[in-house]
Amino acid sequence: MISKTLLSTTILGDFHEHEDEYHIRIFGDEKEPGHGIYWIDFQIFEVIGYDWGAGVKGRKFFNLKKSPRSPEPVYTYDEAAVIVEGFVKWDGCTQFDFPEGIHVDSKRHLDALFSAVCRARELASEAMPGKMINDDYGGPMPIDEPLAPSLTVAAIDTKAGTITLK
Repeated sequence: MISKTLLSTTILGDFHEHEDEYHIRIFGDEKEPGHGIYWIDFQIFEVIGYDWGAGVKGRKFFNLKKSPRSPEPVYTYDEAAVIVEGFVKWDGCTQFDFPEGIHVDSKRHLDALFSAVCRARELASEAMPGKMINDDYGGPMPIDEPLAPSLTVAAIDTKAGTITLK
C-alpha cells in the first residue's frame, strides 16, 4: 500500500439482518501539494459473525489475518484478514489482490463480494473528483489538466497505416 492516510470507512450490508457485510477502507495522499489525490488504495474486510456473550452482545467480528483455522474472531481492522485489496489510479486503472483465501457459499455471497469490490472503485473515484478519465460508472469524466496538447488529424494513409497529426 502506497497511501497511508485513511480517507473513509464504508459499510455495505448488515450481518445482523442476515446480509453479507463488508467494510471498505480507502486511503489516499496528495503526492504533490496543490494537485489533489491521484492514487487511492483500498482494503475490503468481511464480517464473519457476531458475539452474543455478556457485555458484547451483537459485536461484529472479522477473521484473524493468516488464521490457521476459521473462524478466529478479531475485532479491529489491524488484526483482521483483508480479503481484497488494491488501488485505483487517476486514469481509472484498477489493481485487485487477494491476500487471503476467499470462501464463497453461494451466488448471493459472490454477488455481494463483487458489489463490495465495485463499490471500492466507486469510492476511489469519488475521492479523486475530476481526475478519472476511464470511468465505466458514468462515462468519461473531465480532468482538470489536459493530458496532451490539442491535436487534429491532418491526413490518414490507409495503405501505409499511418495518421498524421498537426
